[in-house]
Amino acid sequence: MTCPRDWIHHNASCSFNFFHLVKAGISEESYHQATQALLPLAQQSTSGFWLYFYEMILE
Repeated sequence: MTCPRDWIHHNASCSFNFFHLVKAGISEESYHQATQALLPLAQQSTSGFWLYFYEMILE
């Protein structure tokens, strides 16, 4: 995974696996489980996008 398109696809694939936990507002605990898994992924992706953008500007 070296380009933003790949990151987005990866995030969507990972997120889909947690959709059942949040689709119908099942419980607060289910949201916690999904967030616990997906928040680090979102943070890493955001960092990756910033770095990608920064490196593009430096070129």
